Amino acid sequence: GRKPVHWSPSSRTALAEAELEYPEGHVSKSIYVAFEVEEPSDALRPYHGERSDDRLKVAVWTTTPWTMPANLAVAVNPELEYSVVEHEKTGRLLVATDLASNLASKFGLPEEEEFT
Repeated sequence: GRKPVHWSPSSRTALAEAELEYPEGHVSKSIYVAFEVEEPSDALRPYHGERSDDRLKVAVWTTTPWTMPANLAVAVNPELEYSVVEHEKTGRLLVATDLASNLASKFGLPEEEEFT
C-alpha cells in the first residue's frame, strides 16, 4: 500500500521512513477524489460542460481523506503536462498525462478501454 509523508511539528520537517515503525500489514488510508473545476481557463473551457454532470473535474489522490471537507482549492504543477481524459465511469477528468494509464487501472477500466 501507499504511505503518507509524516511531518514532525517540532522540527518542522518530514520524517524519514527509517524514523517510522509500521505494524506488519499496515495499509494507509487514501482516496481518489474528483473536484469540479469552477472557473476554467480559456484552454479548458471547451471541455467544461454547462450541465453539472458534464463539467470538467480534477483528479486528486490524498492520504488524508479526513481533510476533504476543508479543501478549498486544487493546485497544479506548471512544470507537468496535463490531459483531459473521458470515460463513461468517470466523466471528464484533468489528470497528469503520465498518470492517466495508472488511473485507468485503478478505476478498473479494461486495458483496451483506457481513457480517450
